[in-house]
Amino acid sequence: VALSDLIEIQEKRVPSQITREDQQYVRWVSFEYKGPYKYGDQFVDATIKATALLSGYKFDRSFSFFFLSEKSKQSMLWLALVALVIVFMVTSSLYESFVQPLIVIVSVPLSLIGLFLAFYLTDTPFGRGGYASVMLLIGIVVANAIVLVDYVGKHFSAARPSTDLLIQSASERLRPIMMTSLTTIGALVPLLLWSDATSVWYSLALGAIGGMVSSTLLTLVVIPILIALQYRLQKGE
Repeated sequence: VALSDLIEIQEKRVPSQITREDQQYVRWVSFEYKGPYKYGDQFVDATIKATALLSGYKFDRSFSFFFLSEKSKQSMLWLALVALVIVFMVTSSLYESFVQPLIVIVSVPLSLIGLFLAFYLTDTPFGRGGYASVMLLIGIVVANAIVLVDYVGKHFSAARPSTDLLIQSASERLRPIMMTSLTTIGALVPLLLWSDATSVWYSLALGAIGGMVSSTLLTLVVIPILIALQYRLQKGE
């Protein structure tokens, strides 16, 4: 009996690694859809209904909204890097220092915590509005950080640093920071309430509000601590 009569050898493309979750094999299927999210969801639902699965297989869309195409990831990364470089160049020229601008830029990742958490908790697709909210937050949250860094830095340079002085300086800047944050959030609330959940404006408002909330709360705590650490390192304490 010839071996070719018993078996058939074919060359096919397979993944570079085998992914398993809860002792089950997992295969991610993704695509890029340009258009309103609701039509993309309708297309996915229709495709799932029209696809016949073998016994033991099932579809799971629980995390489908959070995956981005490689092109979108690269575009977002480059835009964010350019914005951060511009912020660093402007603040370093004003402060005539390289350390204080870095402390200011720390407020950006603090805002991203609330931004991504808002999208995750509301199960909202992170699309073009999410990208726009990241760019918007880079420009807004650094303004609050600059106000705090400038004020706390002046007090620390004029007196011996202490915990009480740190708390006092941060509390005195609480009002202007809260005014900036609340007015920004208030201006975005109408977009969040009266925009379609699948529109760009909804995701823009959602991401910006989430980022402003986390940045405002964390900046008042993290930035003064970093300034105190900078002062102690400079003084060798």
